[in-house]
Amino acid sequence: YNLYAEQLSGTSFTTPRVFNQRSWLYRIRPTIGHKPFQPLKGDEANPRLISNFLTNGITYPSQIRWKPFPLCKESEQVDFVQGLSTVGGSGSPDLKTGFAIHM
Repeated sequence: YNLYAEQLSGTSFTTPRVFNQRSWLYRIRPTIGHKPFQPLKGDEANPRLISNFLTNGITYPSQIRWKPFPLCKESEQVDFVQGLSTVGGSGSPDLKTGFAIHM
């Protein structure tokens, strides 16, 4: 059938192997080969559906990548907290809702 097999894991990497939950998906083309997301226009769009509750911004589901974070100079002293960078999140600290993802 010329399908691509992909495995979707539903458990964390620390879960013992016997408890792993995963599914095999078979696609016509690999996930990475899909065309970029195009938002609906005009009458097709639904203005009642939003993804960002603070600014009504749009979240695009296309696969993206980011460049590696810059390394500090050898002469710099950096502790753990100074070495963190935010890569994503949702909500607002002012409203005490949401979350942030740091690496």
